[in-house]
This record gives sequence, structure tokens and C-alpha cells, in this order.
Amino acid sequence: MAILCGGNIAAPGIVGQPVLAQESSKVRQLRETRVCRGCNLRDARLRGAYLQGANLQEADLSGADLRGADLRGANLVEANLLNADLREADLRGAHLERADLAGANLAQTNFGDDIAVAYLDPQWQLAWRLVNTPEDVREDPDLLALADVGAADAGLIEGLAGANLSHSDLSELTFSNFDLTRSDFSNAKLSETQFEGAALDESRFMAADLSGAILTAAQLRQADFSFATLTAADLSDANLEDATLTTADLSDASLVGANLREAELLQADLSGAILDEAVLARIDLRQTTFAGPGGANVDFSRSDLSRADLSQVISLANANFEQANLEGANLSRICFADGSTDGEETPGASFRRANLMGANLQSAVLEHANFHQALLSGANLNYADLDHTDWTQANVENVTLRLASLEQPTIADTTFDVVAEMPAPRGARLGVNGWNVTADELRTAQPRDCFADIEPHNPLVP
Repeated sequence: MAILCGGNIAAPGIVGQPVLAQESSKVRQLRETRVCRGCNLRDARLRGAYLQGANLQEADLSGADLRGADLRGANLVEANLLNADLREADLRGAHLERADLAGANLAQTNFGDDIAVAYLDPQWQLAWRLVNTPEDVREDPDLLALADVGAADAGLIEGLAGANLSHSDLSELTFSNFDLTRSDFSNAKLSETQFEGAALDESRFMAADLSGAILTAAQLRQADFSFATLTAADLSDANLEDATLTTADLSDASLVGANLREAELLQADLSGAILDEAVLARIDLRQTTFAGPGGANVDFSRSDLSRADLSQVISLANANFEQANLEGANLSRICFADGSTDGEETPGASFRRANLMGANLQSAVLEHANFHQALLSGANLNYADLDHTDWTQANVENVTLRLASLEQPTIADTTFDVVAEMPAPRGARLGVNGWNVTADELRTAQPRDCFADIEPHNPLVP
């Protein structure tokens, strides 16, 4: 007897199987015949399916859910398994020559007693080992040679590009110069792992632990480090252009010479990070945490630092803030001057065409700084060291310069109403509001000694 189901006539035995009713003809064909060579099975739901001995050669199984499926002896030669879920699937005796397993989840996938003799390309053998038996790789580092598929001429050990290594414990392993482009390391343990010179563009490190990791000269364009831990990591000379570092912990990391142009650093922590020669241009840095030694020659050009608090940074000597938005920012007591003692005159920090309206630069050391065409209206420059600064065409309306030092400035097309009511007291500096200042105020407001306060600091060295 036929059964009425939702206005349609359904045969007995079909009731309660809505998933099967919605399956494509190709999926039904595969379930019924276990033959679907070259079929489009993209995103197919085949969890726990019985597919022993199935012919799936050249089939497109990208994104398919094959978790727990029985694929023993299946023909998957040249199959597309991109981003497929193969967790706990049984692939003993299956043929996967030249199959694309980029992004495939291989956690607890069963390839038999010896993965080395499985019908699986070497790079995916290694990916499986790294996910399931990383202790074997630690005991036998030569297993990493499985990824070498003849790319010596390219200068990279290729074969792991696109590997899904999420949730793996890969700490202290070495992947220097590996091609790991578009690989997934989300939630992985990568403490002190070495990625020197590795190709990691578009890779994912969300919530990964990279504390103490070595990423020097690594290519990390558009990589995603959201919520990752990078404390004391070495990112010197790394290319992080357009990378995502939202809420990443970069405290005490080395970013010497790193390129972070147009990176996302929302709520990232750069406390104690070494920033010498780093490029932090064209970035929204309003909610980024800065503290510690800072660095020389940092490029902040065109970045948004409005209302940011950098007052805990010791030095940003000769930094480039050209066309940056520093409106309302706290830049007090920072050494923007070069603290070197070689006697050579340096150009100083550049604030050309920057927006410094209402910024706090109190007691900052700004010798030789360039404020050409900068907007400084309402800025606080009390007690600042402004000797030899260039104010050409700057807007300095309502700027306060109480006891600031302003020796030999360049003020072409700029008006300063500097008035001293009486000679300066001993140890005081030239100011516009007279010299009625207490000794305690003078002591606490003095700019820091950029030669004495800055000590060599490298958090990577105990």
C-alpha cells in the first residue's frame, strides 16, 4: 500500500529517509552500483557510506563528507578530494595515486598497518603522519623527505601545499623552505616550530600556538593568524602583507624588517615587540596594543592611529608617519629622535601631512622631526624637545608649547607666537607661557634621555 507523505506518493520503506530523497542522481547511482567514474559528487553527504571496491576514478569529491565511510579497495585514482572530510574513513587497499587531498581532513583515517606502503602519494603520506603520528616524525626526521617530489630546482621542498594539519601537535619540527601555501594549521601546536623561508601564503593559523616559532623570511601574504599566540616568535623579514592578525598575541615577538602593509591588527598585542625597520603602513591600528622598546625606522605611513595610546613605547626613532591619522593619539615621552652616538645627523621622524590634531606629544623627543604641512591644531607639545624641527606650512593653531625646546626651527609659512616673560630658570627650556613652573613639575616633565633610557633588548635571547 502506498503512503501519502507531504502530498506525494512514497513507496513503503522510503518514509523517514529525507536525506536519501534529496540526494542527487549521481550519489544514488554511487550508493546503488558503487560505480561513478568521473562523476560530480561535490559536497556529497556520504558519511558512513558502504563504498567498498567503488570505482571513483577521476570523480570530483571536493568538500564531500566521507567521515567513517567504508572505501576499502576503492579506486580513487586522480580523484579530487579537495577539502573532503575523511576522518575515520576506512581506505585500506584503496588506490589514491595522483588524488588531490589538499585540505582533506585525514584525522584517524585508516590506511592500514603501514602508511608507507599505502597507495597514497608521498606528500599525503607525510600529511597523514603529521596529523596522526607526529611522534614518528620527531623520532625520524628523515620522514619529512616524503614531501620532496622533485622540486629541488625551485629551491623549495614541495608537496605539502594545501595540507590540512589543523589540531596537530607539530611543535619543534622543522619545515624550513617548505611549500605550505594555503595549508591549514588552525588550532595546531607549533611552539618553537621552524618555518624559516617557508612559503605560507594564504595559510590558516587561527587560534594556533606559535610561541617561540621561527618564521624568519617566511612568505605569509594573506595568512590568517586570528586569535593566534605568537609570543616571542621570530618574524624577522617575514612578508605578512594583507595578513589577518586580529586579536593575535605578538608580545615580545621580533618583527624586525617584517612587512605588514595593509595587515589586519585589530586588538592585536604588540607589547614588547621589536619593530626596527618594520612596515606597518596603511593599517587600522586604533585598537592595537603598543608597549616596550619599539624600534627605529618603523613605517606607519597612511595608517590610522587616531586616539591610539603609544605612550608606553620607549622609542620610535626616525619613524615614518607621513599622511598617518594621529588625531587625539597619545605619543607622550616617546623618543622619536635617533639615540645613536655616532655624531652623524639623522633626518628624524617624519610627520609630513600627518593629522596630529589634539595629539598628546608632551615631553616627546622630536629633534629633527619633519612636520611639513602637518595638522597640529590643538596638539599638546608641552616640555617637548623640538630642536631643529621643520614646520613648513604646518597648521599649529592653538598648539601648546609650555617649556618646550624650539631651537633653530624651520618655520617657513608658519606662525609661532613664542613669548618668554622672563629668563628661563636653571634647567628649564624656552616656553610660551612664562616660567612659573615648580621644580617638581620640571623634573617630571623633562623629556627622557634617549641616550640613557634605551637599552638593547631582544626578548628572543634570555
